[in-house]
Amino acid sequence: MMYNDPLAYFITFTVRGSWLHGDERGSYKKGGEFIPPAPNWVRMETDKLKVPPFLLSMIQRQVVAKAIEETCQFRNWQLLEQNVRTNHVHIVVTVPKVPPSLPVGAAVTALKIKTKARSGSDGIIISGSGGIIKPEKVMSALKANATRCLREAGLFPADQKLWTEHGSTIYLFTEKALDAARRYVRDGQ
Repeated sequence: MMYNDPLAYFITFTVRGSWLHGDERGSYKKGGEFIPPAPNWVRMETDKLKVPPFLLSMIQRQVVAKAIEETCQFRNWQLLEQNVRTNHVHIVVTVPKVPPSLPVGAAVTALKIKTKARSGSDGIIISGSGGIIKPEKVMSALKANATRCLREAGLFPADQKLWTEHGSTIYLFTEKALDAARRYVRDGQ
């Protein structure tokens, strides 16, 4: 069965420098365009890095996993699956809709989400049946709290960026898609 609003989001983001455009595994541009392996592009991207690529240690991975759990709990999001790897993070999460009966500002406050003042710039899509929080906003919140927790634990320098700028944000509209994403995150790594 297909739903009008997503059942969940499948979010993936990588550790900065660990999976560059043109990587032999393939990569994606913003908007989802596939980039085949391109060694010259990897060299160019590597030259632009301000710090060498790194991988998350076991303790860093544990801190990131706990931070993701805390973020979801704080924001009333249902964390269905997560897998924190050395060079990337997979998350399947359900985010409640913004109720249609509340003004956007009140609904956002109720969901504990900080917003910008301009309408439409707060990461919420409004429809007649309420609104959904965009997966990019969910991913940003997860990254921010994971970074904060790693820095507070003394496990990552304050002067370096940890994550890539964006990541993959897939809307899951069917039970089949949701089950496949959950299986992949849980068993496909």
